[in-house]
Amino acid sequence: MFQQHFLSIAILTGLVSVQVAKAATIYINPSAATNGNGTITHPYNTWAIGSLVAGNTYLQLAGTTYAGVVYDETAATASKPITIGAYGTGAAPIIDTMDFSGASYGTISGFQMVGETNAPPVIVQESSSHITVTLNTVLNAANGGISVSGAGAGNVISHNTVENCAGVGITIYPTTATAASPTQVYDNLVTGSGGDGILIESNYVMVTGNEVTSNGQTSEGSSGIHIYTPSASAGLGMYNTISGNIAIGNLDSLDQDGNGIEIDQWATDNTVTQNLAMQNDGGGVVLYDAPGNTVTYNIMFANGEDRKGTHSIHSELILNTSLGLTENNVIKNNSMIGYFTSVKAAFVSAAAASGSNVFSANTLAVAGSWSVFQVGSTVGTQQSVWNSLLSASDTFAPPPLTAPTGGPYSYTFPSGTSAVVDGETITLYGWSATPGLYGTN
Repeated sequence: MFQQHFLSIAILTGLVSVQVAKAATIYINPSAATNGNGTITHPYNTWAIGSLVAGNTYLQLAGTTYAGVVYDETAATASKPITIGAYGTGAAPIIDTMDFSGASYGTISGFQMVGETNAPPVIVQESSSHITVTLNTVLNAANGGISVSGAGAGNVISHNTVENCAGVGITIYPTTATAASPTQVYDNLVTGSGGDGILIESNYVMVTGNEVTSNGQTSEGSSGIHIYTPSASAGLGMYNTISGNIAIGNLDSLDQDGNGIEIDQWATDNTVTQNLAMQNDGGGVVLYDAPGNTVTYNIMFANGEDRKGTHSIHSELILNTSLGLTENNVIKNNSMIGYFTSVKAAFVSAAAASGSNVFSANTLAVAGSWSVFQVGSTVGTQQSVWNSLLSASDTFAPPPLTAPTGGPYSYTFPSGTSAVVDGETITLYGWSATPGLYGTN
């Protein structure tokens, strides 16, 4: 009996000795005079606190500034993520740079980042996966805004404001994202970047619901949203989806770009759908030596603004090529309205015209008596000629309009926005990815 009783106590003792570490909340106040222990009453005054711990939450006091880099190098898990945020009331806390290196399941939100002279304000790199960067402001940075480069799968960049940054606003360089676990870039405002607004040099990126405006301030070859690969053999610029975005007023005052959305050389198997592209220096949607892509249900209106007179092609939709690669694309159910004088609804180079591209159910129109299209050297206004040249089944008519609902719309046109299209006055009120343009005629 004694031996049996002793055994039960030993088993009980063993069970009691197994302890599960509890998640903690760690407080950082860079303005504190002395360095504490991370409690709310005695916060740390630095982010140099060693490796972040999975399951913990790290909060910086609102209205304070940390002039340095915050590092997350911890492989956290979905059940024990790392959360970085703010506490207290007041302005968003400021840091120089947030660097996720080899991290997983980390989130940062509610900060303003200003970057360092040699690094962007947000870096997701070294196979970091399932990182979320959300509800932050990236402002006036010297080396671009948000950079995802050499990262893993499942990263999310959402609801951030990236404003007036030199270089590219949001860059997605090669990652190991997959169709099941893509990189997601959604509902961000990217404005005033020196280069591209959003640059995709990767695969399996979903770019959705972003507002991309006035980018390309200083760099030639820039566009609002740009899918790019450096070579035919790189295996990049594929399987990306660009949907529901607003690309307005993007610039290229030095060269031929400044497009709303561009699919560049060798980029293939991408989908561009339900976007609004308007008032860009270049085209609304441009395919340049880009094969096998799908472009559907986009609205292209008042592009080709060419503010500095550097462009040789002025058109809403542009299919062009220097290598003969703009082929086997599907262009369907889009509306192209050339608004500025002499800006055509569509331009298709001679090589692209013979590239087995499929055109169907598009509407083309211009707001004047100039040419609606150019195919190779043929410039014209007749629907039958366009359809014959491209084996197309398109219509020359004002765009389909949905009766105004009073909003809210994803984009609201300035009051009184109207155009005379094919002799018919249309007034535009708003746009949403579905159903498209709201207006009257």
